[in-house]
Amino acid sequence: MPRLLALLAALALVAAFALWRPPAPPTIADANVAPAPMPAWAILPPGGKVVASGVYPPQPPYGSAAVITYAIDATAEEFIAAYGAQLASAGYAVRRVTPLDLPFNAPEAQFEADERADIPGGGRVIYVTLRHVQAARFAQLTFWDPPAPRMR
Repeated sequence: MPRLLALLAALALVAAFALWRPPAPPTIADANVAPAPMPAWAILPPGGKVVASGVYPPQPPYGSAAVITYAIDATAEEFIAAYGAQLASAGYAVRRVTPLDLPFNAPEAQFEADERADIPGGGRVIYVTLRHVQAARFAQLTFWDPPAPRMR
């Protein structure tokens, strides 16, 4: 009888491992599901699968930051057009930045969005870096509270 119970327990364990599926990655469309909470003012583009995120305290002389990276299906130009329009309609000045010339893992495209500093609570900055690695594209969004470093 003890052998039968041990065999049944082993079979149950094997079945549990065989049936277990990892949870689906959260989508950026639901910021409450993202691994790290984004600031309430963060304007997130719809769609995509969250790859990583983090929130960082102020690093003098700069303010606090939040970063979210996710896989995208759009090309860099499609993403820039759609997300840039979303940011512009929210009052941000959007401009392309020449990507850093790195010998490896160079960005495919970069842009920066500046919130008007003359409005109360304004002066936030959003940096977007797009990378194309093998068969996947990624967008990294960095949200900075003022004062923020510049990509210029």
